[in-house]
Amino acid sequence: KSVVFFTPRRIAVLFRKMEDYEKRMPKRIYGPPADMAFDNNGKPTSAAIGFAKSYNKVPSDLKIAIKKDKKVCYLEIKEKPKQT
Repeated sequence: KSVVFFTPRRIAVLFRKMEDYEKRMPKRIYGPPADMAFDNNGKPTSAAIGFAKSYNKVPSDLKIAIKKDKKVCYLEIKEKPKQT
């Protein structure tokens, strides 16, 4: 809830019951195309391993989404909440 105070030259806003930290929202980080990330047997290639390793993850953490009509690998990263 907020309350607004103002004069002809000044404006002030008082916020009440504000959260201490913002909510944690998972962030999607897109990587290589799925056909380059996995071979015909479904095993991760060096592209998938390198992408996952760059975010301190393992290839089994990779998920696949459709982006611009192509299958793309992505990781969901949960960042630390920032103080409000």
